[in-house]
Amino acid sequence: MWLQTSLLYLFLFLVLLSSSPLLAVDLVAASPLEAQKSALLQWKGTLQNPEILNSWNPIVFPCNWSGVACNLRQRAIKRINLYDKGLIGSINTLNFSALTSLRQLDLSFNQLRGAIPHSIGSLSSLIFLALAGNQISGSIPYSIGNLSSLSTLSLPE
Repeated sequence: MWLQTSLLYLFLFLVLLSSSPLLAVDLVAASPLEAQKSALLQWKGTLQNPEILNSWNPIVFPCNWSGVACNLRQRAIKRINLYDKGLIGSINTLNFSALTSLRQLDLSFNQLRGAIPHSIGSLSSLIFLALAGNQISGSIPYSIGNLSSLSTLSLPE
């Protein structure tokens, strides 16, 4: 009888703990997803036409943003596809260092300008990178050689 009562109390405590907003653990904040969300929102803020990414909202789960796909098991963004969205801005304001779990990045056929930042080399899981159709300038950074998993690379001519 004592064991049943103890288990009942333990069960009730766990239910209370999981339902209390003061005591619940925020899984997004405890994952790379929060840093990725912050980096993408900061980049959006530098664009000349951020309204194109209106689903990219701080109160919306980033895996529900348009053009974004996640690996929910790792709680991280795995793909960003913003092909031909009409984005106007700079590529070098995107904090690539916060997106290390990214496997695919397609920013092609927008109006992005500037040099490819050295920090792109931190995307060690990247297998697909498309930047064609933008006004990218400067040299290809040496750090792109760190992308050892990269199998597709599409750059402006």
